[in-house]
Amino acid sequence: MKNDKKNKTLRINNLHVKLAKIQPIVSILFLILLIVLYGYMIFQINNFKDAQPTSAQVSSDLVATSPPEINPRTVKRIEQMKNNSVNVQALFDTSRSNPFN
Repeated sequence: MKNDKKNKTLRINNLHVKLAKIQPIVSILFLILLIVLYGYMIFQINNFKDAQPTSAQVSSDLVATSPPEINPRTVKRIEQMKNNSVNVQALFDTSRSNPFN
């Protein structure tokens, strides 16, 4: 019984010594692995940022998008409001001449 405990203690101490010897190597390998992963990610990001869509992708996206539709009653109501107010007419005129102002 005492022999088993002594053997276990010796094995644990021996394992502890081996792990202490391996620890610097493992930490260096871990850092190298991180550097390789970050390098790969940066490489992939650079590839994706320079990618251009193909003409087939562009044409399919153009076909898929539809122009916005405005309710005719809404357009008629806005026209009535524009005709009734001088301030609104002035806003429409300035917006037409300089839409980014």
